[in-house]
Amino acid sequence: MIGCMAQPTTQPTTQPTHEYDAEELARRVAERDRSRFEEQARAAIARLEADPGDPVGRGALGEAVEELRRQPGRPSGEELPDWLVSAREQHLTPVPPELPVRTERLLLRAPTMADLDALVGWYGREDVAHYLLTPATTREEMAAHLLRRTGADPDGPPNDVLSLVVELEGEVVGDLVLFLKPPSYSQAEIGWTLHPDHAGRGIATEAARALVDLAFGHYRLHRVYADLDARNDRSQALCKRLGMRQELHGVRDFWSKGEWTDTRRYAVLREEHAATSRPAENGSTPAAPGDSIAG
Repeated sequence: MIGCMAQPTTQPTTQPTHEYDAEELARRVAERDRSRFEEQARAAIARLEADPGDPVGRGALGEAVEELRRQPGRPSGEELPDWLVSAREQHLTPVPPELPVRTERLLLRAPTMADLDALVGWYGREDVAHYLLTPATTREEMAAHLLRRTGADPDGPPNDVLSLVVELEGEVVGDLVLFLKPPSYSQAEIGWTLHPDHAGRGIATEAARALVDLAFGHYRLHRVYADLDARNDRSQALCKRLGMRQELHGVRDFWSKGEWTDTRRYAVLREEHAATSRPAENGSTPAAPGDSIAG
């Protein structure tokens, strides 16, 4: 027979209570974070002084600047320390490239209001707009867009957006855009369009490749990517010709023009681009035979 052993009784213990002063606690945490991110920033600056394109240095400095800028308890309007502002300007702030850029057949330059009719010539077409984020563009809408892109609009894009038009034998046949992403500005999204009448001649490939070269050369980026409508086969083919790999296939993850659409993301790292690019004798990169009309 197995007997039951009596369980010893335990007396409830009283847990010590701690009373925190919320304001004091927040101050201490903020000081700790400030010290940590300032130390991170100084280490990042040391890396960038040795190699201005160091992706770890730029990522770490960008994170530190952003965290210190929005740190809880920082008085509204209070600027970052002078040394950190200087480091941000020197190592992170995008500087526009020298333009125009010439390739074997093309001239890539900043847009002007004189390009209005040419741009409406394809942005106003339904077949081009089908895979873009916006519907076919009217002349008035394109004029407003051009005012922002040319800097005539005070609310236009800062230096973290590079807009270019593509000229072939003096005719504007396409355009390109590069969106540099804060806070480290070491990544960018690329986009392009081409007038369908000029498709199939390698023009989009030649132009986009020159912009990728600019992204990794002039801007010293770590990574370039493109987000596409998954039905846009020609832009996907162009991404592959640029040496990009598919990183994402989102299933009905993007609402566009009244429907949920699939998206795909392609990307290439700086070291991958350096390993696959083959400069031509004149310094440009050889064009491929295919083209994309919108990306």
